[in-house]
Amino acid sequence: MAAAVNAVQLAGSIDALHEARTALAQVEEAEGRKLAALLPPTAVAEAHQKLHAALTFMGSYTRAMDISTPPKADECGYAKPHLPLAKDNVNMTIRSRRDEFTKLATSGYQVGSFIPAAAALPPPEQNRRGDNGKVLIQSGPRGGGKLTIKNKRANDVVVSVVTGGDPAAPQAMIYVQASGEAKLTGLSGTYTVYYERGEDWDAHRKSFTRNCTYKKWARSFDKNADWEITFGVPGGNTTPTDVPPF
Repeated sequence: MAAAVNAVQLAGSIDALHEARTALAQVEEAEGRKLAALLPPTAVAEAHQKLHAALTFMGSYTRAMDISTPPKADECGYAKPHLPLAKDNVNMTIRSRRDEFTKLATSGYQVGSFIPAAAALPPPEQNRRGDNGKVLIQSGPRGGGKLTIKNKRANDVVVSVVTGGDPAAPQAMIYVQASGEAKLTGLSGTYTVYYERGEDWDAHRKSFTRNCTYKKWARSFDKNADWEITFGVPGGNTTPTDVPPF
């Protein structure tokens, strides 16, 4: 069992994990058949029978485990890495029967050392923030457009100025803290404002990691004016619409 379980941990791709998972299921089923053919000592007869049942269950469960479907992105557009999560799904089929192995181990039998360790606990939540008014992106031709952003909400916001229709490729992006104010200058073309609200700013991904919402301002803005938008004031002159993570 130990070699088959270790092969799962060493798999370097989903295809390799498929092969290792199938081999593990075959070993689990083979070891179950070996136990079924043995007459156990009376003192461990019940534990023996439960271990046989556990191996049989593990074999079928390991084969049936879906490891091909990638994890879905969360509300902030982030999906956990596929391979580590798929490996731990396979490992769970073994850990779920830890008690059956432990009963024999406490009776003096050498069994269960191959059980993979529990998955590491997730890191504690962080509450990172960007600097108020920090321009995260500014690209393309410069113009005379100006945009003042006032954020009266309790959450920080990141505003994206989009001229090409794709919020993933903005002309400019700026961070505005809760109760803060900032200004973008040098804007060109007719543009639309997209924005993201959330908690814990990941500067590398340029996105929040928790409680994200993504919206698009309902109107367009002209490059030749000094515009102002305010978040968190009820009864404004436009209603933002929800959009997918960008």
